[in-house]
Amino acid sequence: MKLPIRYLLSDAEKDALLTEQAALIERMAARIAELEASVGKPKKTSSNSHIPPSKDGPGRENRKPQLPRKQRPSRPGVSRPLTETPDKTERRMADICPHCGTATPEAGQRCRHRYDHIDLPPIRPVVTRVELFGGRCGCGKRYRAEAPAGMEPGTPFGPGIRSLLLYLHHSHHVGFERLSRMLQELFGLAISEGAIANAFRQSQAGLDQARAAIKAKLLTARIIASDETTTRVDGVTQ
Repeated sequence: MKLPIRYLLSDAEKDALLTEQAALIERMAARIAELEASVGKPKKTSSNSHIPPSKDGPGRENRKPQLPRKQRPSRPGVSRPLTETPDKTERRMADICPHCGTATPEAGQRCRHRYDHIDLPPIRPVVTRVELFGGRCGCGKRYRAEAPAGMEPGTPFGPGIRSLLLYLHHSHHVGFERLSRMLQELFGLAISEGAIANAFRQSQAGLDQARAAIKAKLLTARIIASDETTTRVDGVTQ
């Protein structure tokens, strides 16, 4: 605020200047009182008040690192137990002492450490060529051998593949496109979405039997604990 030369001011101008200065002094006194009241109090941040983190500003203090969680009493800190029936055992004998380089005979060695290594082998579909032989009987009729059980003609995909498709589709809600891609990427099996739909149709009889058994069990139960659902099947709300 630039002060004018007082002896050049009239009495009215001096009164106006005094009024303006009094108002300024009042505002400054209120601001000083506000600052003095805030001395010693922490600045409001998102960690100690309800203001959002975006209001903390660039100079906000980093939050305290989270302390490691205490272990639950029901979860003892133990490693995975060894399986009782390993598929194979790999025994490795030491050749030399790592400390001095001396050759170590196998006779004096015993197992110092034991653990399980678990992995999945490469899984590839097994392709079985089915050849049905036959001929012509003396009666003049042609005959042919029966197909092996589970390998009937009509679809090249056996019950193992069909059950996997049904499980992934109905239990984990994997769509046809992803099913086709999963079998190609995981097992190297090329199967189209139409073939998947055909496999589902061929499994319908087994599903109908299971559904009938479940329904019969529900109808004879004393108590049925079920919740309402909005799931729609074939356009009907279940």
